[in-house]
Amino acid sequence: MPYVYKPYQFVPKPYAGSGAINVPLTASGATGLINFEGATSVVVTIDITAISGASATITVSLDAYDETSGKYVSIANSSGLTATGTTRLVVNPLSDVGLRVSWTITGTTPSITCTISGKFTGPA
Repeated sequence: MPYVYKPYQFVPKPYAGSGAINVPLTASGATGLINFEGATSVVVTIDITAISGASATITVSLDAYDETSGKYVSIANSSGLTATGTTRLVVNPLSDVGLRVSWTITGTTPSITCTISGKFTGPA
């Protein structure tokens, strides 16, 4: 069965356009709710290109939206990332439709430059 691959950039915001300068993250945050109906798996890639500040750490979570409670529930999360490099989160099978990416930043005057993107797959 053929599969469709749909790339998506979470951070910086998708509408920033190509060639946009990554603004460092300095506080915790989250994307809005994103509908990926039909997707059966996702690979989220976190690419940290710069990190500074005493004990600067970022933890990234992929959260599913629960329509009954109206709350987000983490379905995958990274460990505390403290250095430049690339990390992946894989969810397969993916049974949720509404998702977001959230991040928690800790440390003293942290500054983290990164790209967080996802590749969703589903039947053609």
